Amino acid sequence: MSLVRAHKNPFTGAIVIAEIVLRPEQRDSEPSALQRDILGSCRRDLAPHKVPATLRFVTSLDMGTAGKLARRGA
Repeated sequence: MSLVRAHKNPFTGAIVIAEIVLRPEQRDSEPSALQRDILGSCRRDLAPHKVPATLRFVTSLDMGTAGKLARRGA
């Protein structure tokens, strides 16, 4: 599961931030290797302005009462 959002940046206006919840079997993997694989896939499949500038591995994401991902600032 992941959440991708824009983060204000004084130079570019906004940058892409991605928060990723790993599957239990992936949690013991080397974080830098996972990050490299994910960013490589993003760079290959997405337009340059859509590639995350930052990837964060988190244990969970906030869910709203309807069971959808909570959007901050919405």
